[in-house]
Amino acid sequence: MKIRKIILILIVSLLFSCKDYLEEKPYSFLSDENFPAKAADGRIALNGAYRVFQNANIIGYAYLLNTLSDTDFGSFGASLSNSYGLYQDFQRSSADGFPKSVWTDLYKGIDICNSVIDNVTEKNFAGGDQIIAEAQALRAYFYLEVSNHFGDAPLRKHKTNGVDEVNVPRASVDEIRTFILQDLNESETIMKRYPAQFAVHNRGGNVTLGAVKMMKARLHMYMAGWRRSSKGNMVPGDPNHWTNVRDICLEIINMGIYKLDPDYTNVFKDYYLDIYNKESIWEIDFSMPAYGSTLPTAMTAPPYSSTSAGGFGNMRTTSQFYNSFDALDTRRDWSIGSGSFSGYTFVPSPNGVSSRPYINKYRKVLGIGFFTSRTAQNNPIYRYSEVLLMLAEALNEINKAPTQEAYAAINAVRYRARPVDHKNDGVALPDLGGLDYTSFKQSIENERAFELAFEGQRRMDLIRWGTFMQKLQSFPDATTGMHKSKNVREYHMLMPIPLDELNLNPEWDQNVGW
Repeated sequence: MKIRKIILILIVSLLFSCKDYLEEKPYSFLSDENFPAKAADGRIALNGAYRVFQNANIIGYAYLLNTLSDTDFGSFGASLSNSYGLYQDFQRSSADGFPKSVWTDLYKGIDICNSVIDNVTEKNFAGGDQIIAEAQALRAYFYLEVSNHFGDAPLRKHKTNGVDEVNVPRASVDEIRTFILQDLNESETIMKRYPAQFAVHNRGGNVTLGAVKMMKARLHMYMAGWRRSSKGNMVPGDPNHWTNVRDICLEIINMGIYKLDPDYTNVFKDYYLDIYNKESIWEIDFSMPAYGSTLPTAMTAPPYSSTSAGGFGNMRTTSQFYNSFDALDTRRDWSIGSGSFSGYTFVPSPNGVSSRPYINKYRKVLGIGFFTSRTAQNNPIYRYSEVLLMLAEALNEINKAPTQEAYAAINAVRYRARPVDHKNDGVALPDLGGLDYTSFKQSIENERAFELAFEGQRRMDLIRWGTFMQKLQSFPDATTGMHKSKNVREYHMLMPIPLDELNLNPEWDQNVGW
C-alpha cells in the first residue's frame, strides 16, 4: 500500500461517518495535533471504521456471494464465465480482484482503528476509553477476518506514519490471534465499566459488550478446529479452547438481554425494517439512499422491480440442500425456493424445487417504502441462536458426549423452527435425545447449516471441522452444471495474497498453491 493511499484513508476516516449516528462538526484543518480533541471528535473518527462495512466486500453482497461459493450449498446464479462464476466454480487465480478488495477494505478498517486508538490514547480526554474499547473491538473483527481469509499477514498495531511502517513482515496466524484476544479482553474490561453504554442490543449497528463476547467465542471456536496454513499444511486446533467457548456462551446467555424470536422469519424482516430484534447481537446498519444495501437485489429470486421483493438471483443453492431440511421446517421456505415473487409474496413453482433454487433469506418486505436496487436491509453478523448452537457444540466436545444442557440448547433452536401447529406433537423437528458424541456432532453440523444458511459461516465451519475437501468433492456438479468437485483444491481454503502487495513486499511468499 503506497503512502498516498494511507494518507487518503486517514483523511476519509475523519471526514465521513457511518450512517447518521451523530452530526459531524466541520473542521478547517484536521491533524493529529487538533483532532480528536474530545469524545465527540473521537466518535467522528471511529465512524470511519464503521463506514468500511458499507463496502460490499466485508459483509455485503460481494462477500456473501464469494464466501458462499466456497461451500457445499452454493450454486451459480449467472454465467460461469463471469467473475463471480469463476469464483463459484473454483477457477479463480491469484490475480483476481476480489481478494485484493477484501484485503484493502480490511486493512483500511485496521488503519482507521489504529489511528483512533493512538490519537485518543495520546489526548486522554474524558470518555476516550469508551472510544478506544469500541475501536479495539472493530480492529479485532477486521484482524479475525484477515487471518481467516489470508492466513499469515502483516500485524500493524499503530497508525502508519511512513512507507517503512507499511512494509512489515507477515505475522503468523497464532500471533494475530493472540493480538485479537488481547484487544477483545481489553475492550471487554472497559465496556464492563459502562453497562448502560455497551450492554444493550440496539446501539444502531455499533459493537456492544455482547458482540465482543461473541467475537471471543468465535475466536476460541476457530482455535479449537482445523485450519489451512499459508505454508500449505493442515494445522489441528487445540480442543482446550472449547472450555472458553462454553464459558463465554454462558456469559452471553446470563446477560439476560438476548433471546430467540418465536418466529424465525421475524428476525430477517426486522433486519430489513431496521428494527432491532432481541435476537440480534450485532448487525451492520445500512441506510437509504446513499448507503443502502444491495444484498436483497443480488441474492433474491426475480423479478427485480420497485414493487417486488425480488432481485437478480445472482447466487443460488442446490436441491440437495433444500431437500435436507425437515419438510415442515419454517426456515426452509423462507430461505430457499423455486419460483418467483408476485409483489412481496413468493409463489413456488408448480413443478417443484429446481436443481438450483433461489436464496430468498434477504428478501425485501413491506413497511418502509418501495426500493429497487439499494435497500435498508441490515446485515447480520452475530445472532443469539448461534450462541445456543455454539454452547451445544462446546459441551459435546468437552464431555465427548452431549449433556442435558447441550440438548436443551440445540432443541430450543429446533423448537423455534417448528410450525405453530406442530410445536408440541413431535411431528416436525422432534427434540434430540439418546445420541452419542459422533451423532450429536453431526446434528450440530446439520443444525448450523439450517439455521445459519447464507449468513457467511459455512466456509469457516467446513474448514474447522476438517470436512472442506470432503464436502466440496461431493458437490452435485451434474445437477448444477458446475465443476466444483473437480476443481476444488486444499489451497482454496485461503485467499491469495494480492499481487500488488507481493510486489511491494518482495520478501513475502504467496500462500502455497496460488
